Amino acid sequence: MGGLCLLSRGTIVTIDIDKFVQNIEEIKKRFGNIMLVVKANAYGHGMRTISKIAEELNIWGFMVAFLEEGAILRKEGIRKPILISNFVEPSRAEEALELDLSITIYSEDQLDALESVVSSKERLKVHLFVDTGMGGLGTDIERALILAKRLANSGFRFEGVYSHFSSADIPEDPYNEYQFKRFEDFIKALRTSGISYEIAHMFNSPALISLQHHSHFDLSRVGIIAYGLQPSEFFKVEWIKPILEWKSKVVHLRWLEEGEFVSYGKTYKTLRKTLVGVVPVGYGDGLNRRLSNVGDVLIEGKRARIIGRVCMDQIMVDLTDVEGVKIGSEVVIIGRQGEEAVCAEEIAKKVGTINYEVTTGISWRVPRVFHRDGKIVKVEEGMWLDAT
Repeated sequence: MGGLCLLSRGTIVTIDIDKFVQNIEEIKKRFGNIMLVVKANAYGHGMRTISKIAEELNIWGFMVAFLEEGAILRKEGIRKPILISNFVEPSRAEEALELDLSITIYSEDQLDALESVVSSKERLKVHLFVDTGMGGLGTDIERALILAKRLANSGFRFEGVYSHFSSADIPEDPYNEYQFKRFEDFIKALRTSGISYEIAHMFNSPALISLQHHSHFDLSRVGIIAYGLQPSEFFKVEWIKPILEWKSKVVHLRWLEEGEFVSYGKTYKTLRKTLVGVVPVGYGDGLNRRLSNVGDVLIEGKRARIIGRVCMDQIMVDLTDVEGVKIGSEVVIIGRQGEEAVCAEEIAKKVGTINYEVTTGISWRVPRVFHRDGKIVKVEEGMWLDAT
């Protein structure tokens, strides 16, 4: 079944392929080989098309969160390695094997379950996750070493071993050095024990910047900076370019007199005669409701305040001081218009979250329109309706 494509209202996300390619090439030049993280629809940027483009750029492969995401990539013709970072129901392991997807191993119980159900162990690729300080999936270093020895003799293809930083976005946090040293010591213990694996990886986007004085092991897992978003509020990466813009248009204009209410709950009352514009985008599309009365959009090169509560399918904005506005005027929710810009980081700060959540939260209702050399080359629609 094909996905549902909502193009009738003019609310879209545009993705600049040229900037994405520039980001990937610059990352590779600075840090070497990479595993591109494309989970959660490539952080909202359109996993299918992003992955096809990235595969042409000679990267190592991809990381997804769940089996179904990997299945989508294989259905799209992606041939590079794909690592599933999260839980896979053991009864579904055969699907991972048939799709040539690598599974993350994080406990002895999980390994027991996999050994009991997988028919062709030598074909199933696995990566061992070692918990150096996240406190979630994985085991402590000592038990992880025992698990690694089991894996080496299990018949599975021991493709990799990895860990994950907890606080790499905070450069001065000594916990980063603590985690790095624990993983480094674990790798040394594997070598001392004669345990073979193919690749080791730990560094994510913020770690590549804040801990670049360290070795990055065999490759790095790159997510947020590939899409041109800042990996930390404590430092800025100047050489990446945001590749996503979120746009809509003005579909209705009306004047309200002083003292009239706007939207649900009467949270906004006009203080003067006000020109109100209606824009067909809302929290059903991933526009955070906490932007009510505090968020800005760009119209005719000027900032316009969201007034009243963000609705499921629309917002109202104050256009009283915006010259030249008309029905059909472009509305920029994320991106640049003239000399003004609204970035994902600004939105994140206003609603008390991180830029990851801002773009990842843009829902399937919003088509992703991909541009290359200034031309539309692909429209990615309704991904999650087409996941099977």
